[in-house]
Amino acid sequence: MKNKYGYTLIEILVVVAIAFILIAVIIPAVNSVQKRGLQAACMSNMKQIGFALDLYVMDYDYYYPKIFANTEGGSSYKWDVFLARNGYVTGVNKNITAGNAPGNLFICPLHLKMAKREGKSIIRSYGMNAHIRKLGGTGSESVANDINVKKNWCQFPYSEALLVAESQGATIDSNEETVYFAAFVAWTRHGERANYLFADSHVEYLTESEIKAESNNFEWK
Repeated sequence: MKNKYGYTLIEILVVVAIAFILIAVIIPAVNSVQKRGLQAACMSNMKQIGFALDLYVMDYDYYYPKIFANTEGGSSYKWDVFLARNGYVTGVNKNITAGNAPGNLFICPLHLKMAKREGKSIIRSYGMNAHIRKLGGTGSESVANDINVKKNWCQFPYSEALLVAESQGATIDSNEETVYFAAFVAWTRHGERANYLFADSHVEYLTESEIKAESNNFEWK
């Protein structure tokens, strides 16, 4: 039986069913595209960080900044804040003080989205490889044993030496622990993968097993 618009109930139900099927197909696809976009933006951040670190080592006789304790004007700054303060990255506040966020470049957009959804705040999303400090003769990762590491101390090809990774502490808002990533790599921030910056400044999108396949990814000697 047709209604006044000329459609039967069955025809209307078929159209509604098709609409629901299309929605069920389209929404996951849109979400997937959005996540890929956030992952690509994160990768772009890391490439810019790699470029900034390259500029830094060229200015400082091939030494990287310390992870925790870069002294300037009587204050101590973490590596990312130190880069921001000294003009190695653009679009950030050069007058940033110790303990504050170094800028959007150092925050993964997906990490930020996750934090907002949980009502939390983050300062940074990326950590520098704490293991490279062992090249200076200490196996400790404490602030007191923080050292400047020279890039050419690495005994492996730079393309295999891991420098910066997506990182997080025990919880999403453990900001201090993300300064280095000895045990805090965000292995699966982007699905089953995360972004990794190597010493030659290239960035790869890898699974946990892929990044662990070569031991020298973490240990530089």
